[in-house]
Amino acid sequence: MNTVQVFAMVLMQLLGHKNKMPHKFEEIKKNLSHPKVVSENYGNSVAAIRTPEFSLERQFLKKGRVFNIRFPGVVYVESGNLFVQEKDPYDRSKDLDLIQGFAFNNPALTDTHFTVLEDTITYFIRGNGQIEAPAPGVISPTFNDKDTYWGRIETFAAGDFTGKKMTMKKGTQSSLEYHLQKKEAYYLEEGELELGLRTDRAVNNSVVLRPGDVFVIPQGLMHMRIAHQDTVIIEASTRDSDTDTYFVEDGKTYKHQPAEVYSLK
Repeated sequence: MNTVQVFAMVLMQLLGHKNKMPHKFEEIKKNLSHPKVVSENYGNSVAAIRTPEFSLERQFLKKGRVFNIRFPGVVYVESGNLFVQEKDPYDRSKDLDLIQGFAFNNPALTDTHFTVLEDTITYFIRGNGQIEAPAPGVISPTFNDKDTYWGRIETFAAGDFTGKKMTMKKGTQSSLEYHLQKKEAYYLEEGELELGLRTDRAVNNSVVLRPGDVFVIPQGLMHMRIAHQDTVIIEASTRDSDTDTYFVEDGKTYKHQPAEVYSLK
C-alpha cells in the first residue's frame, strides 16, 4: 500500500467510513446543481441550498412590498434596505432598519413584518441547532471579517450552522483544504468559480460554478477555490472552526491541474 492509499484509509477512518473508498468524482460532481428561480408577488426566490443540516434561500424583493417571517433564522441583506417590525409573543414590538451588509436573527415564536424600502436581495439561512451570533432579535453587521491574499470573508451567522459571504479577486485562488466535521455548500451570486477537488485516489478534478449554481462539499472532500472572474460566494455550513481546517496545498504556490473539468453549461 503506497503513501496515498495509507492517507486515504486513515482519512476515511477519521470520518467514520473505514469500509468506504475516498470520494469518487463521478458521484461528487452530482453535487453541482442550478436551483430554479420561482416568481413571487414580492419578486422572486430560489431555494438555493437544501441539506438535512441547513438551508439557504435567496430572495429578490421589489420596492414597496411587505412580507412576514414566522420561522427562526437569519436574514442577511446583500443589497438594498428593509424596514423591520418585530412583535414578540407578548405583543411587544420594536422597529429596526436592516441595510446592506447587516443581518437580523429572527427569534422563534416571533412574527416579524418586513417592508422593502428599495429593491433588495436577501439570504435567509436556517439550520439544526442554535445561532450564537447575531443574538435573537438583534441587527448586526457582519463579524469575524477577514482580508486574505485572495479576497475577503464576512460572517453573517455563526453557531451550530454558519453563513458567510466570500469575495474573490479575478485570478486568485485559495489553498487546497478539507474538513473532518464541517459540511458546507456554496451558492454563486456573481462571477465564475472553479472548485479544484482531489478525489478518488489523489486525482485532481474540477467543477465550475456560474451565477445561480450550487455545490455541496461533504466532510473530507479536499477542495480549493479558483476565481476566473471577480466572484461573490454565499456559503452555508454546519459549525465552522479553524481547528477543523486541514491544509494540503498552499494556494500561493500550488498549481491545480485537473484531469477533468465539469460544469452544467
